[in-house]
Amino acid sequence: MLINRKRALLGAFVLVVIAVGMSGWWRLRPDRTNSERPQAIWQAVNVADVKTTLGLAGRIAAAKTVTLTAPFEGTVSTIAAVAGSKVNAGEIIFTLDTAQLDMRIRNALSDVLKAQREVSRFEQWRSTPEISRLRRQVRMASVQLKNSQTSLAETQALYQRGIVSRNELDAIRLQVETQTEEQQNARDELTLAEAGADRDNQQIAKMALTNAQAQYGLLIEQAKHAVVKAPFGGLVLQATLPGGNKAALPVVGQLLTQGSPVFNLAGLEEINIVARVQESDTRFLKEGMPVALAIEGISAKTFSGRLTHISVENANGGEMGGPAEYDVVASMTAAPAELSALRLGMSATLDVITYHNPNGITVPPQAIAIDDNGRRYVIYRRSAADEAKRVYVQEGHATAAGTEVSGVQAGEVLLQP
Repeated sequence: MLINRKRALLGAFVLVVIAVGMSGWWRLRPDRTNSERPQAIWQAVNVADVKTTLGLAGRIAAAKTVTLTAPFEGTVSTIAAVAGSKVNAGEIIFTLDTAQLDMRIRNALSDVLKAQREVSRFEQWRSTPEISRLRRQVRMASVQLKNSQTSLAETQALYQRGIVSRNELDAIRLQVETQTEEQQNARDELTLAEAGADRDNQQIAKMALTNAQAQYGLLIEQAKHAVVKAPFGGLVLQATLPGGNKAALPVVGQLLTQGSPVFNLAGLEEINIVARVQESDTRFLKEGMPVALAIEGISAKTFSGRLTHISVENANGGEMGGPAEYDVVASMTAAPAELSALRLGMSATLDVITYHNPNGITVPPQAIAIDDNGRRYVIYRRSAADEAKRVYVQEGHATAAGTEVSGVQAGEVLLQP
């Protein structure tokens, strides 16, 4: 027992000596904190203009384009403009011969006069010679029937007295029956004739007159446009058919059907940029967004504009196997002198500003950490003399300068290792 106790005391003493020695070595060893531990890196953050853009390639197009069509069917009389030429508002583009139209106008006027006569006839129907004649027939038939009925009564009295024969009485009776039928026929004919001027027939005649007058007025209006003029100043272009193909250029003497395209007129006072966007990028775009425009071949100047239209129809025509694309249109703001240097179809680059915050703050992605609850935070201090603290932030848009955040002000953030 005594030996075991001595051994235990000796072991404890050895452990104490070892502990003291290790403690002294730890205090005396070289300091390796600054050389082996990574240095804390602080990044300055300031209020900046935060902007995200979507780049698109497009071409210059006229904001206002109309198709000049033939106002009526006729032959081309003169052509005063050629494709590619500039015209001012009111200048003559082409004219049509009105020989065929004049003939149609005369026929239409004839229809109007006939319809007017028919309406007048119905309005004065009861005083027309035809109605007067039928009324006279009814009166004459009534008088004759009354005379025959009187003669029949007298003959019957004479027959009863034996003065006249049976044959004479039967002859008068047959005459009364015949005249009764004639009177009824005259009355029926008068009633039928008077019914021809009833309200329905009068309304039909008036509608026919209205239609004839409308047709006549339409032809007269078409004749006024035999000389086709430019509704506004612009560039005369070859007409485009509904399928997208170019129409043949008109020639003098060519017969044109009504509504056939002859020329296109593109206004040059306002310019649009037409581009296409992939379906995955349409979610970033809204009408009214500002646009920065660069026109190739003009200058290094950047023009401003706005997104005015986003198509809802697939520009690829529903073709399968590829992503859908949609046409977008941006207006362009420029001085008249600058617009005059532009040419339709020129290439342009659009930078659609999808987001803009002139007072935003961005931090490097390495400065953002996530805690156990999934909340994002940064280690922030106002300056090197201030104490660092954890600040929770809300992430915004990702830009080339970093990630936009809200919840901190200008200062410094710690980059996470």
